[in-house]
Amino acid sequence: MTISSKIKDNGIYLGYFTFTPDIDNNYDSFMRMQFHGALRYTDYVNMGDIVYGMYINDQLVKIGMAGGKLGWYGRQSTYTNISANERTNAMFRRKIGEMFNFDDVQIHVYAIQTPRIIDKYLDPISGTTICEEVSRARKVEKRWTNIAKFEGEDLYLCTQN
Repeated sequence: MTISSKIKDNGIYLGYFTFTPDIDNNYDSFMRMQFHGALRYTDYVNMGDIVYGMYINDQLVKIGMAGGKLGWYGRQSTYTNISANERTNAMFRRKIGEMFNFDDVQIHVYAIQTPRIIDKYLDPISGTTICEEVSRARKVEKRWTNIAKFEGEDLYLCTQN
């Protein structure tokens, strides 16, 4: 089994993105990503840190991660942001426009939860034991991306090297 099929088969279906016409802050028209969620707000937040796969026509096109206080809810809000400063979204729109002309494209998202690690150590300054939660999602994202590339996946929506 490939990493693509493992993410999809073992992941939680989060929903999908489509593209709809919109007007940006400069009153220029463009295509905006719109998220169609499969879960409720609290479900997305309660998932915690995740690594996700994005699929177009059942082909894996991106592996990403979401974490922090809002988890996937915060990440999908970034994807649907119309700010001209959001370079990832501009790249998505450019590539989807070039490849599909936005024709009924749906970007389906599946997530794998990546629980945080408890890091316990002795602080040499205070002499107290410190326990901190450390996210592992970034490392998992990078490892899975490398595996997918090795397996020949064309991750054309990935922004990482």
